[in-house]
Amino acid sequence: IVLYSGKPRWTAAMDVFDMIENIPGNRLARFSPKLCYLLIDEGSYDQEELEAIGNPVALLFQSVHTPSIELASKTMVSIVRLLSNNKELQRAFLVLFNRMFWGNQVDVDELYENAQDPEEVGDMVDRNADRWYEKLRKEGEARGEARGEARGEARGEARGRHEERVRVAKRMLKAGLSVSQVAEISDLSRDEVQNLRDSIAH
Repeated sequence: IVLYSGKPRWTAAMDVFDMIENIPGNRLARFSPKLCYLLIDEGSYDQEELEAIGNPVALLFQSVHTPSIELASKTMVSIVRLLSNNKELQRAFLVLFNRMFWGNQVDVDELYENAQDPEEVGDMVDRNADRWYEKLRKEGEARGEARGEARGEARGEARGRHEERVRVAKRMLKAGLSVSQVAEISDLSRDEVQNLRDSIAH
């Protein structure tokens, strides 16, 4: 089974045998493998077709391409409920959703420990899916704000160090040191020191 989610449509041959170059006179050609595969091309289905199919794979495609997290959550709950008669497959989908949408914050094993059966797991997911996503979103915003503040502080410190070097360079120029000397001592470029010298002269 090939589950394909790329944007370009699938164009490869459907039998491995047809993918192997046929060289004239090749005596080993009859040993080439013949193996057909089932292609599930995600992009070849529109939303209405997926809704009509309604199996877990179709619902998974819908959850990935829904325009909002609210619709994605509803679709995920539908998948979990649909698989209430197959605990192993239901658990596999929960692990996938936990990675994709909830930032691995959900203890899937604990869900099953606290639930009487897979159907109750579906109820728990239904009650908590939006909260799990919202918590992940807020944590992401907080990390982004912290990174922004850190970058701002770093830029501010860099500007402060540069301004201090400029003040020191001006004092050295006024004291009569040459442009080359000031550039070497202050760690400013010769052009910048020359501009400072010109501004002092004027």
